[in-house]
Amino acid sequence: MLDKSELGRRVKAERLARDMTLKQVADAADMSPTHISEIERGRT
Repeated sequence: MLDKSELGRRVKAERLARDMTLKQVADAADMSPTHISEIERGRT
């Protein structure tokens, strides 16, 4: 099972590999860019 930090690292790595912005990922996931950022930092 992944902890929050590892999940965040993977989300960010995948976003960067796809050359996507936080806003693009947030729109695709129906979330705010702030929430995606929090996930990437392992805070939520």
